[in-house]
Amino acid sequence: MIKAIAAPRITNKRLAFIPYVYAFALAAVIVWQLFAMQQYLSYISDLLGETPGWMPTTVAAVLIGFEIFSLPFLLQAKLSPLARLCSAAFAFLTPVAWAIITMFNDNFGVGLLFIDVGCIIWGAISFWVLDGPKLFGMKDK
Repeated sequence: MIKAIAAPRITNKRLAFIPYVYAFALAAVIVWQLFAMQQYLSYISDLLGETPGWMPTTVAAVLIGFEIFSLPFLLQAKLSPLARLCSAAFAFLTPVAWAIITMFNDNFGVGLLFIDVGCIIWGAISFWVLDGPKLFGMKDK
């Protein structure tokens, strides 16, 4: 039987707001992506340098999935250990996936690099604050 367990307590209370800010930013991006799907698909098509079709649509759907499934970890929901592990991975991989997509763009510049690095830092700090390394065995339990 799969049993949901509570999220571990945050040890550093001064950094406790970071995962919530990151989750809020992801939620805002998800809402924009879902309400402006046609614009989002054309944006992804432009980033990939592809014409609208199955490839940009698949990438867009995968990115939205990463963002949605990272929220339970960031909001410290009660999850099974495997679900917490997957959600933590999505929370860390979402900004990395966005960075990879934007870096291989013809219009890549310093502005996108700044945004990519900022998002990766927010994702990494949120992952660290919520004891993500312990889930993956990178830190002693």
